Amino acid sequence: MTNNKTTQSDKNRDVPANGITVEVPPNMEVAIRAIKEVCETMFGISLEVTGKPKVFSTEGMEYGVGISLLHEGGSWELGLFGSKENSHNFVRAFLGMNSEDEPPSNEVVDLLGEIVNMVSGIVKRSIPGGEQINFGVPLYLIANDCKTYLPHTITVIAQPLSVPGVEGDMLLVLSDRNPVTLASEISGVLNDSTPSETQLLGRVIALFEEFEECLGETGNDAISKTIDNCSSIVMNMINEEIHNDDAALQWVRTTVSELSTALSKRRTHLYKTPTIPDFRTTEKDEKPSEQVSVDRDDETLETITEFIQESEDGLNNADQILIRLESGADDQDGINALFRVFHSIKGLSSFLEITDVTNLGHTTETLLDLVRDGKLKLIGTPLDVVFEATELMRLQLENVRQSVESKLSFPVTAGLPKLLSRLEAVIKGENVPGPEAPVAQQQTPESAQTPPPSVKETVKIAVDLIDRLARISASFNKIEPDIINLKSADLPENIQKNMISACAELQEVSTFMQMVPIQTLFQKMTRMVRDLSKKTGKLARLTLSGEDTLFARNMIEKLNDPLVHMIRNAVDHGIEDTELRKTTGKPPLGTVQLIARCEEDNGKKQAIIELKDDGKGLNPKVLIEKALSKGIIEPGTELTDEEAFKLIFVAGFSTTANVTAISGRGVGMDVVRTNIESLGGEILITSKVGIGSTFMITLPWGI
Repeated sequence: MTNNKTTQSDKNRDVPANGITVEVPPNMEVAIRAIKEVCETMFGISLEVTGKPKVFSTEGMEYGVGISLLHEGGSWELGLFGSKENSHNFVRAFLGMNSEDEPPSNEVVDLLGEIVNMVSGIVKRSIPGGEQINFGVPLYLIANDCKTYLPHTITVIAQPLSVPGVEGDMLLVLSDRNPVTLASEISGVLNDSTPSETQLLGRVIALFEEFEECLGETGNDAISKTIDNCSSIVMNMINEEIHNDDAALQWVRTTVSELSTALSKRRTHLYKTPTIPDFRTTEKDEKPSEQVSVDRDDETLETITEFIQESEDGLNNADQILIRLESGADDQDGINALFRVFHSIKGLSSFLEITDVTNLGHTTETLLDLVRDGKLKLIGTPLDVVFEATELMRLQLENVRQSVESKLSFPVTAGLPKLLSRLEAVIKGENVPGPEAPVAQQQTPESAQTPPPSVKETVKIAVDLIDRLARISASFNKIEPDIINLKSADLPENIQKNMISACAELQEVSTFMQMVPIQTLFQKMTRMVRDLSKKTGKLARLTLSGEDTLFARNMIEKLNDPLVHMIRNAVDHGIEDTELRKTTGKPPLGTVQLIARCEEDNGKKQAIIELKDDGKGLNPKVLIEKALSKGIIEPGTELTDEEAFKLIFVAGFSTTANVTAISGRGVGMDVVRTNIESLGGEILITSKVGIGSTFMITLPWGI
């Protein structure tokens, strides 16, 4: 391999492209310095610039990860790409693998994604005003997906980088986007489109959304209205709701071209929104239909109830399968099971005429069918949108439940069109319009990689019958002492023993029928940790133990809120940022553990739940100082560590400097203690600074 090292300058350099000179994006220098810093400090590997920057081509690219850095007035697309051989050599060097080892595809994109995420963070900190930069959703590309990365008209510049002693280069790519260049890009895609090419039209929709984000304060109401109108027309074309689609497409082309001219010549202050011709065949669906009163017979109500219960069970299973797949597990059976979940929901909802659920189920099923056939990998954005589908479908099921109880028609689902467009973009291989929350590449529990245990044969029993059995059991329990006190003359001894045994067995069976495994509640928390990890940008996983431990059904319902609060705190406050964990010698992936078990104390059975994290722990000195500053304790008060830990249960107490959407307002832990104590339980805390914390909840076992 020949290395032609190039000295980087502070000036923009020109790169020839087909006889036309194009500029290197102004922040390429910053990006190069950032990736060198990441590789040196995080992995102990030095990178070298190889040759001059060039116009990026996806030819031969097998792996790539890109991310958008959204700033006022535009965005930068930052990425890292490589051929299969070069990427594998790169990964072997970074992970210390042997030359004969073949790294799995998910490990390759995971490493590239981790590097790109860290580089984008350094770029943000290195640029004046960088604190205003927001990150888009990372785009993970494998094989042919890499070809979808290149825009029509916006130039992407690539800087080859190498590792000494390692064969091949990796390409650090960067493109600069602003309203002018994006308007040109939209025009380019529109000119290549026809009304029947829904793939390109879908890409136009995504570009319109990016265009609006990039306008920032430079935009005005007229421009925003124009973009909304054009986007609506293109969407109607995709949905085949346009009468004269050729005329509609031409109108959008002309409108975008005029807008592009106004932007490039800086005449936006004179710009006015053009009037829209009537291209539609009908006014249907312009406004959501209002819910109307509906009478349903008993058979329909029973069918809907069974549909909701079976669908919720299916979605819970779907989440567990998705988490196993996200961890890198090769689970074809899981993919098939995932497909069947949405196929079943689609079929039943169609029979019941629950249209929104049917549409979401059908589109998600179509995506999963591509995954089953090996045409699409369920990693990165495709995996995220399926997670979003399970979340929205739960909301839809709850809407169905409420509509049935209120005797109303089924409602239109808010947010469904945007999610459907994301799903469709993945299906068509287009750029996917992303959600607002930043994403960090997530790893998940090893326990989730193992196949689910065999399920015992069960039957469904109405809750009121279980409650009735409990009342009968309680009655027998009251007369048991009378039976014991009866003399043998009144009741033969063998009959007396049989009745006492029957009473005891009835009481035991009644108790167990009202007990359920805590598995369902624990599994919900697994999904929540995944979502929290993405929202906070941290790497965190949840491991489960003792999921088959039985708890009273009503107790499990009341444990949901306390566990939600505690796990939010564990991820948001307990688990450190990835870079900090590395500097302290911890693995980048933080671990939260949920453990359930039963114990006996002086002959009394107790249910135990432990929540552990390997984060920074609670510092008693910090807690005491905060309590003093808030007037919670008097100066001179001496507290043991255990007493200091209990301060977090005081209403309004918080050590967090910054309030987030997740936690930090000083509410939650006081509610946790109140809820636990209302169940007859208690909560104890042990913690070590730099090691982690353990919250142990002790509850009475039984009804």
